[in-house]
Amino acid sequence: MGVALSEEIVQALGDPQAVKVIGTVDESGAPRLAVKDSLRLNAEGLLEYDEIIETSETNKGLIRALWFGGSVTALILAANKRSYSINCRPLRTLIAGESYRARYRALRSSGLDTDLGAVWILEPLGFQETSLEKRRVEEEAKHPLLRHLDRLAVPPSRK
Repeated sequence: MGVALSEEIVQALGDPQAVKVIGTVDESGAPRLAVKDSLRLNAEGLLEYDEIIETSETNKGLIRALWFGGSVTALILAANKRSYSINCRPLRTLIAGESYRARYRALRSSGLDTDLGAVWILEPLGFQETSLEKRRVEEEAKHPLLRHLDRLAVPPSRK
């Protein structure tokens, strides 16, 4: 069972200005990242996106994760520069049916002269905000002595 995404992530997913990326791995374990502007939240709280190129490395990585029980990552950089990482499990890929046809019609009506390879459905398993300031504060709280010596010796007010 997946997790419900935070309101900040839901808003970022709905923002056309946000940058949305899917991360998979290839057959040798090398990471593959691709911007996927169509990444969105569906009515069931699952992520979905339109894969345009059926033979893309992302599509291959998602198929591999689906078949072999792997996971993928969705990264979102919101317009306010806050970033989020979502660990996902591919649930299914749509290549026919009413949902697929609706997405295909929407794609064609947008003016793009392209095919629709698949519609991927991804289940969010966990997420975290990955913005620098948020992560820095969290890591410094966990590891207060893991700093450069100049930061330990000189108080912030004297710099």
